[in-house]
Amino acid sequence: MEKLTTRKLVDGYHRAFIDSTRESDPAFSPSLVSNSHGRKVLTVIEKEMKGCDDLFISVAFITMGGIAPLLGTLKDLEKQGTRGRILTTDYLMFSDPRALDKLASLSNLDVRVFKTGENNVGFHTKGYMFHNGDNLRIIVGSSNLTQDAITKNHEWNTRLVSSMNGAYAKDIEAEFNDLWESSVCYEEYRDEYAGLYCRYLQ
Repeated sequence: MEKLTTRKLVDGYHRAFIDSTRESDPAFSPSLVSNSHGRKVLTVIEKEMKGCDDLFISVAFITMGGIAPLLGTLKDLEKQGTRGRILTTDYLMFSDPRALDKLASLSNLDVRVFKTGENNVGFHTKGYMFHNGDNLRIIVGSSNLTQDAITKNHEWNTRLVSSMNGAYAKDIEAEFNDLWESSVCYEEYRDEYAGLYCRYLQ
């Protein structure tokens, strides 16, 4: 893994937000990931997965089409013992139980569901976070874990890198942990959710 330095972060942020002609290491430069101009969301997520020490993802919607192209990488992470936490929701009963079943079947992944009715609030997060050495690599924006969102829709996501001591990294991890603790284990909710999902489709 490439080691984070203050100079790499400063150069990257200078290029992204002050002067586009500034030389910088692309691995540490904030960038727009939109499924256009060769920057597919899927490709960026997969690359970050392959290099991470562990990951945590919070998305409103998960479908089979969204996880299918990532299953090979996720299984490789399972073999390596790379841990992951995936948080979704029963908001609009959109997430496919088959996709959640597949994710939960991987021994390195923990899956939880934020129950919107029980918490009396909506849930529409879209963030993919990866610990990598002394930094946190973050993709946050509009993409759910669905096939169209990560491969072809017009999406606006920002990919950025932060030191683990940075305020943004601390804030997003704390927010995730708060939601995680307010959610239920998918395996415990699975049968109830599958029933609600089927009824919602009717």
